[in-house]
Amino acid sequence: MENNINEAVRSAAERIENADSTEDIDPLDATFRVSMDNTIQCIELQLTVGGPNIELILNGNGGTVRGNWGTEKQSIPLFKNEDLLNELYRQYKTQFNVANDY
Repeated sequence: MENNINEAVRSAAERIENADSTEDIDPLDATFRVSMDNTIQCIELQLTVGGPNIELILNGNGGTVRGNWGTEKQSIPLFKNEDLLNELYRQYKTQFNVANDY
């Protein structure tokens, strides 16, 4: 099978943009990128691992699907379903704040 990161990232982006609820997005892991004052800069949700690695990057104002496979890289900004993406960001931000007692 040919490594085609463009197709894999586009497919993930379409799934996210067509999701009906935040439960339709089931990440394997979440990484919080924070500043020195513990302000969340973005939340990276790992959607797949291995070949390819695909993440949904949430910044509180929409999101981006980013993927890599070997030396190939692809990134697609998401413009549809912004309300769902922002709700997903709020859910994970709440988990971060509870875990860190904020």
